[in-house]
Amino acid sequence: MTPSKIANCVRSLLLCACLGVSGCGAGDTDALAREVREDIAKKFASDPATAGIKVGALTLAHRGGNDYRGILEVGEGGERENLTVEVTFDGSTMVWQVIP
Repeated sequence: MTPSKIANCVRSLLLCACLGVSGCGAGDTDALAREVREDIAKKFASDPATAGIKVGALTLAHRGGNDYRGILEVGEGGERENLTVEVTFDGSTMVWQVIP
């Protein structure tokens, strides 16, 4: 199976750090998911390779400690795909990674 167009575009955006996350306290997984989703959407929009990709819902689950893992819904031109997102959040700084 060949990788999808979306997965190929995402390969260049594997890691992003965001400092000073507002509105996310320890234990607030839904708020963290909103912050990460917004950050991913901004990153995708700022890169010509991913600007056409629409970022949908992100669902995160707390894996333990500072680690979270979830599913991000994305789409482009009628094609939909779910991508895995890994997040580390220490209460003030988050680092996310999209796994194509």
